Amino acid sequence: MEVFGKEHVKVVLYEDLVANAGQTLHDIFAFLGV
Repeated sequence: MEVFGKEHVKVVLYEDLVANAGQTLHDIFAFLGV
């Protein structure tokens, strides 16, 4: 993360994706700005 900076890296846990796919995808899309 030191190379890219925290504002350019989103860590997503597989467990979070499985437990709550809709919210996790929403968070990913918001991070990407789409």
